[in-house]
Amino acid sequence: MNWRQRRISWQLQGKCENSYERNKQVQIAVHENNAQDNWIKPRIWEREMAEQSREVARLKHRLDGMEGKRLLEGYRRQGPMPGSPETQNPGGEAAEHLSL
Repeated sequence: MNWRQRRISWQLQGKCENSYERNKQVQIAVHENNAQDNWIKPRIWEREMAEQSREVARLKHRLDGMEGKRLLEGYRRQGPMPGSPETQNPGGEAAEHLSL
């Protein structure tokens, strides 16, 4: 149990002198808890962004290595891929415009 929870439970047990003071103390405790949460959330997001940046860098490095390996192996596309625009014949008016 952290000190905020102890403080709230102490206040709720009636150790404060009147209900007005008890309400104010509870409000203060709630606001302190919210302030801490509002401070912690950006730190969590910063940590997640740093992890994502490291992952992006790792994947870029891996991709560079794979592309370099492919170039060293002499990989080249031998011919047009089936279904690519190079293998398709335009029909109708498009063919006439291309022949001009």
